[in-house]
Amino acid sequence: MHNTNKTSNMRPVHHRGVALAILSGAFALWSQARAEQILASQTVLVTGTAAETFALNAPSAGTVDVTITDLGWPTAMKSLSFSASTATSVLETTLLSGSNSYELSVTGPLALYAHISGEAASLGIPGLPSYGLFSFQAMFTPLVSEVPLPSGAWLMASGLFAMMGIGLLARRFTAARGGLQPVLGY
Repeated sequence: MHNTNKTSNMRPVHHRGVALAILSGAFALWSQARAEQILASQTVLVTGTAAETFALNAPSAGTVDVTITDLGWPTAMKSLSFSASTATSVLETTLLSGSNSYELSVTGPLALYAHISGEAASLGIPGLPSYGLFSFQAMFTPLVSEVPLPSGAWLMASGLFAMMGIGLLARRFTAARGGLQPVLGY
């Protein structure tokens, strides 16, 4: 029977081809991964005044990024100060307000200490203690911050591409033979 449908001569959109293009683009962009390491991450509740010391161990040369944020709960802290030191010297000292970030460069494995002290602001209600809340986060980024992906990812990608190619060839072969043919001639 003759097919009179005008759309029968149009090429169908191959979703696998689109997926292949997206997948290959993702692998091209994902060729290297970052190797950051969280050294410390904590939220501290301050009642009245408080002081905290965090030990940070930088495993190699790189940078230690320290972020301290006054979370403003229930109100902003009255005062907040930060200092960073090693066992023998002070690296950074400052008074804080809001959110502050610091980048400390290290030339090799090093033990650092982050000292944070603060005083919570009064709520203005007699007899009620003053409260405050701040967060502290320290991230280490090695000097060589990009790490190559394992070769297994590339092996898996090449296997997926090969399987897609075999499927495309099988589909073309089946279409060239006139569609699916019965195996036993029924």
